[in-house]
Amino acid sequence: MADTIIDAKGKACPIPFMLAKKEIDHQVDDFIVLVDNRPAVENLKKLASTFKYSIDVQSESDGFIVRFSTTNQQSTHKVVAVRQDQPSGWVLLIGTDMLGTGDPQLGTNLMRMFLYSIGQQEPLPADIMLINKGVRLACEDVQSIQTLTELTLKGTRVHVCGTCTNFYNFMDHIQIGSIINMYDLTRLLISAPKVISV
Repeated sequence: MADTIIDAKGKACPIPFMLAKKEIDHQVDDFIVLVDNRPAVENLKKLASTFKYSIDVQSESDGFIVRFSTTNQQSTHKVVAVRQDQPSGWVLLIGTDMLGTGDPQLGTNLMRMFLYSIGQQEPLPADIMLINKGVRLACEDVQSIQTLTELTLKGTRVHVCGTCTNFYNFMDHIQIGSIINMYDLTRLLISAPKVISV
């Protein structure tokens, strides 16, 4: 039987992820997802890894062919539900590269000081979510990248919105953190004991 082909080109995050997960939930061994952006590819790679699928990515002029397969893989996805990682602490959601409104230079400096100060406190955030222009903190701002790197060494996980990095053309400039889709982002927010948003 030919592999199921899911055309997810032009579909916003997290739709390609969810369409692939639906196939996995229905215990489909082999299927193909067509996408047109790299954040979608990264999200699909994570999904495949979680459910022990092998994955093959082919780049084409109009996007990517992502092939999921269980060949030579343990079929744990058929008997074990996906492990839902629960944050051990609070979550920091950052949606901008500046803190507060007003002068941009002041706002940028305040954000740098804010991140640095977070790193000096206890308890540290379990996760930092960077969305919208907040992704710049992991891509362009050297001081923020250094602070975020230090936080990861202390155990904090840094997540960078894939749709946002794609929108701002930062995909090739991510210096710290891993790509996250909206499905996983909202799951972490919902399960966190406390969320602080700036």
